[in-house]
Amino acid sequence: MHVVITGASRGLGRFLARGLGPKSEKLHLIYHEDDEKMRETVEGISAPYDVFKCDISQEPEVAHVFQQIPEIDVLINNAGFNEDALLENMGIDSWKKVIDVNLTGAFLCSKYAVPKMTKFGSQIINISSVVAQTGSVGAVNYAASKAGLEGLTRSLGRELIRKGIFVNAIALGFFDVGMGTRLPMKIKEKVLAQILLKEFGDPVELLKLIEYLIGQRYMVGQVICLNGGYRI
Repeated sequence: MHVVITGASRGLGRFLARGLGPKSEKLHLIYHEDDEKMRETVEGISAPYDVFKCDISQEPEVAHVFQQIPEIDVLINNAGFNEDALLENMGIDSWKKVIDVNLTGAFLCSKYAVPKMTKFGSQIINISSVVAQTGSVGAVNYAASKAGLEGLTRSLGRELIRKGIFVNAIALGFFDVGMGTRLPMKIKEKVLAQILLKEFGDPVELLKLIEYLIGQRYMVGQVICLNGGYRI
């Protein structure tokens, strides 16, 4: 199984790379900036892998990376970026950068991965967020990018199933890794009060869900919520 993971240098991307490694024939890991974080990621991987430094919002860079990957069974569009501000304080650059990474990046990676997906049952798994469904004060760019990602998922689900490619998304709540660890304490307390299970998610739950999706053959174009009851 050849697995491509974007945003693999830290957070959930790192966790997924290490978790899926033992079950993969080869991992293809894409990251953007932090070379040291990427080196730390691969230290915990036992499977064969290659690493690509790439700005996934730039089509020439994405095309160059995917030219070097001979076959793909699973693409996990995990890369995510936030740059929060209230609407009146948000510059157009902040709006565009978040949309470009979170939405355009997933579009471009999917576009160039599909020609390499020749087996029936190949999977594209998009990592969305609960804020696509709830909205978020001070993060209109992030919420909009993830809502767009869910629309992309549904449309590609319809389009690509004819090729035997299954497309689904996972809308994550708040987890003890990645962006969840960078929240201010006051925000964490407010979030925890709204989660029915009263705790942040364990990334193992995400890994188990992805492993299930990789093996399934009947779920198409769905957005699966994994949020501990933050939104039901």
